[in-house]
Amino acid sequence: MLGVQLDSGISSHFGDTHFMFNGSRLTTDGYLTYSGVTEDNYQFKLQRSLRKDTVITVFSTYNKITSYTPDKGGVTLNQVAQFGKNYVLNNDPTSQNYFGYNFNSKSTDFDCGVWQGTCRLNVNH
Repeated sequence: MLGVQLDSGISSHFGDTHFMFNGSRLTTDGYLTYSGVTEDNYQFKLQRSLRKDTVITVFSTYNKITSYTPDKGGVTLNQVAQFGKNYVLNNDPTSQNYFGYNFNSKSTDFDCGVWQGTCRLNVNH
């Protein structure tokens, strides 16, 4: 696993702005044959005081997971006897257990902006 995290602390030179960034990557070949996983995660948050009683916050996160996972309940006893106890997928494109046919990719992201503070509405008639 590789990762980086940055946290600016509060900077009074930029309206009490502070930010946080976190990024990580997890990779594994997996115990089972041809069952690797890669996961990327990123987060960003920025907060800034606009006035004494008003803060704006922006937050974003992104996650992506790719894996090779068979779409079946498991292997047969004959397959375990022939290929070993950690067998699940193979590199034979003529087989239903070919890792290339058992690929999953999932991505999610979330973005949000929040305005916190006192709002005053002045209406003139």
